[in-house]
Formats: sequence, C-alpha cells, structure tokens
Amino acid sequence: MKKLYSPLIFVSSFLFAGCSADPETPEEILEASIRALEDINSFQAKILIDQDIIYIDDNSSKQITEINADSVNDPEGIHATMVTNLIDLAPETVLEMYTDGETTYSTSKRWEEWYINQDGGTQPSLDSYKELLDLSERMEWLLSYAGEMDVKEKEDSLILSFTGSGEEFVPFTELMLDFSQPYFNLAEYLNDVSVNEIVYSISFDQNTLLPVDSTINLDIEMINGFDERDMLSDQTIEETYTKMDEIDPIKIPQEIIDNAKEAF
Repeated sequence: MKKLYSPLIFVSSFLFAGCSADPETPEEILEASIRALEDINSFQAKILIDQDIIYIDDNSSKQITEINADSVNDPEGIHATMVTNLIDLAPETVLEMYTDGETTYSTSKRWEEWYINQDGGTQPSLDSYKELLDLSERMEWLLSYAGEMDVKEKEDSLILSFTGSGEEFVPFTELMLDFSQPYFNLAEYLNDVSVNEIVYSISFDQNTLLPVDSTINLDIEMINGFDERDMLSDQTIEETYTKMDEIDPIKIPQEIIDNAKEAF
C-alpha cells in the first residue's frame, strides 16, 4: 500500500496522540481510517447492487446482485459468493470462488464443477475481487476527493459524502460493472462507459474510524459490445463491512482442490 506519512510525522503523531483533537475534516477522518485499517487483518463484506437497465431503443429491466465475501490479508485469502438475478428475463446465476491470492477456484450453479484459475465469462477476475475488497486502497482513492466532501455526525457514526461526474470516475465505475454486470456483461464487454453522476456516502465508526457501510448511486451510459446498442444503468450499491478481525484464515476445501478442472 502507498505510504502516506513519513516516519517523522508518524512518530510525532504517536507521541502527541493524547493531545490531538478527534478527526473532524474529511481528510483527517480518511487518514485516521487508513491508519486504523493497518491493524485489521480480516473482515466480512456484503454488497447489494440494485440496478435499472434501459436499452435506449428497446426494453428495460431490473437486475439485482448480492455479493458476500470473507477477506483475510495474512495468510491471503478470499471466499465469496455472488448471486445475480435479471428480474423476469433470466434465471439467477450463482457464482462462488475461493482464492489464496494466487490460485483461484470458481464454480457456478450452471457448471456443476469447480474450475481452477478461470477468469472471464460471467466470473469477475481475481484482480477485481482484490480491488473491491481492498478497503485501504478505497480510502486512499476517497482521500483524493476529500476537498469536495461534506461531513455529518449521526449517533455513533461520521458520514462523508460527495457528488461527481465525468471521465475520472470511469475506472471505479468499471470495477463496479464487473460485479453489477448489466445483462451479465463484464466491464470489458461494455464500451464508451460514461458516468453522468456518482453520489457517494460512506460512514465510519466514530470510535474506531473503521468504515461501516457505504451507499453509492451511479448513473451510467455505455454501449453493449456484443450488439453495439446504447444502454443506461441506474445503480444503487450498498456495501456493509462487519466482523473486523474476526474471520479465520480461508481454507479451500481439499475436495475442491483435488477435483477442480483446468478447462471448461
């Protein structure tokens, strides 16, 4: 992870922590969260993506995706399930994956088999999973927008929010598209992605400064690379982070390791 603080600043902050005020500005809150996350080795994430998809010249539909993931830093491991339902148009797809950071095992409700190191199709890549679940990297990304954020205090939480649009948000949006998968398309099959608006709100535990949950609204335009038709997607993404430092090391079942296939 990119280091944001020199050793001198870190030591000074440590020595005078008792005299420093609680973080109040968006920058202070995010920097404190980044420091707090350095001590967290594991967590559980639940991500719900509710989207309305419109083909400009045709029909519209609703698609819902739910991702549940256990993530551990050391030893590195992820166990995730992903259920996607294109309401009234297609049966739900159920994906499951295990990884130790290098080798990935994945399956689908349709495959009835486990496969080793298979990316593509309807399965998000290992890199996408790692990026989605890298909370420190997400906080550093949010830090670049600290100057545009509002701060609110609610009960035991601090809430940061901002609104934006434009090309600078395309990389983040493409990451989310790998999981929202409008009409089951990964981002690599969607062209000319344009972000009309992103509204981002994230809350932190006021005592620990660890992220608790976030809500992201995305208004996106793109072209389906398969049929070259214009698509619109209005997405609401709800992320919840729990069980900080409570997840045991990820163990890939031996039966999966022994029977996984290398090709479809």
